[in-house]
Amino acid sequence: MSHPTTTMTTTTQDRHDAAAPTWPRVICSVSPRDRDRCADALRVAGFVVTATANGARETMELALHYRPDLLLIDASGDDHAAFALAAAVAHRLPHVPVALLGPVREPHLELRAVLSGARAYVAATWDEAMMRTLRAVARGEASTSSTVTGMLVECLQAIPTAGRGVRPIHSPLTDREWEVLDRLSAGRSPAAVACELDVAADTVQSHVKRICRKLGVRSYADAVARADRLIVQAAA
Repeated sequence: MSHPTTTMTTTTQDRHDAAAPTWPRVICSVSPRDRDRCADALRVAGFVVTATANGARETMELALHYRPDLLLIDASGDDHAAFALAAAVAHRLPHVPVALLGPVREPHLELRAVLSGARAYVAATWDEAMMRTLRAVARGEASTSSTVTGMLVECLQAIPTAGRGVRPIHSPLTDREWEVLDRLSAGRSPAAVACELDVAADTVQSHVKRICRKLGVRSYADAVARADRLIVQAAA
């Protein structure tokens, strides 16, 4: 008994469709004045602009609906709102990569962006270098400058050990001063502490001076040693 034979014919169009690249889908959450420029630049670079959004609520709704390969959020205006939105997306949609867009690429903003859950903080140059970064983010990669990479490595290497965060019942230091001292005790540099607490470097130096004065020491290294003794006494 013979069985019917099914013959599948592959056309030129089928082969072309199979070989066609998958263009990354992106949602742009930018200001209305930059929306057209952003969409045009991304399309020229090979992205598919799935939608444009204005505001955190609309951005989240579109991201939840489309699940894009990349979410580009403008941080050039209200950067606090942009960082908060990036954190919310990272929490609810951890598989949707986020890139923040700013006027310039500064280390403290870049670090804040990464700590908020974004994969990159890029300057709005709209050139090929920017598009390469966005393509990498759309592939799930992270893009940080060497300066910020060094800061992140420093933070990882200085993860607080057991006992950090303990506060003596009676202490001359304020809660904020203890926050600074805890991070210094964990091995962070004053510059890293400033970035992590989102304050100016001069503010950290002022805290360190007050800490040293209150603890009766001359340097922040001595303050760290003194704090260690206070922590041991508090935990005993």
